[in-house]
Amino acid sequence: MKKQHILIKILLFLWTLCFFLNTTISKAQCTGVSVSDSLVLVNFYDETGGDNWINNDGWKTLNVVEWFGITLTEDGCFVKEIELPNNNLTNTIPNINLPQLEILLLINNDLLGTIPNFSSIPNLKDLRLTNNDLTGEIPDFNNLPNVTKLQFSHNNLSGSIPNFSNLPSIQLLNFSNNQLDGSVPNFT
Repeated sequence: MKKQHILIKILLFLWTLCFFLNTTISKAQCTGVSVSDSLVLVNFYDETGGDNWINNDGWKTLNVVEWFGITLTEDGCFVKEIELPNNNLTNTIPNINLPQLEILLLINNDLLGTIPNFSSIPNLKDLRLTNNDLTGEIPDFNNLPNVTKLQFSHNNLSGSIPNFSNLPSIQLLNFSNNQLDGSVPNFT
């Protein structure tokens, strides 16, 4: 009986130790940005003419935290913001599969083609693509429930302005200086 009691105490101690170690490890910060986020950024750089950007400081180096225009989440694990205004980005906007991205600011560049629906960025809050050469229609952004700002003015967009009534957080829409039909809803 005494051996069984000691064995139970040892097992209880080991279980407590495992729980403590697991909790400590799970709360530890990342040692760097995720591999998938890094690969998405490298593809973004290549697809938008990164070698010809006005400022590409740090890009394609080992430490993503030092890449110009990139902000990571507080834990350093994921990309939270891409802000590259006035930076000579060219070509089309590639697939940006960054689930933790909240801000995508690519204003005053030379981006072409259509606006993606950004379905792989569910946490996107602020999307600004003003003053590029984007064409086509504004996509349905109902898959972005957290979006607060959509700014696409000064492009070559056409078609009807979508219904944004299913976006509960929307605060600002700016589609001026395009060839769009309809009116921008008022969310005040």
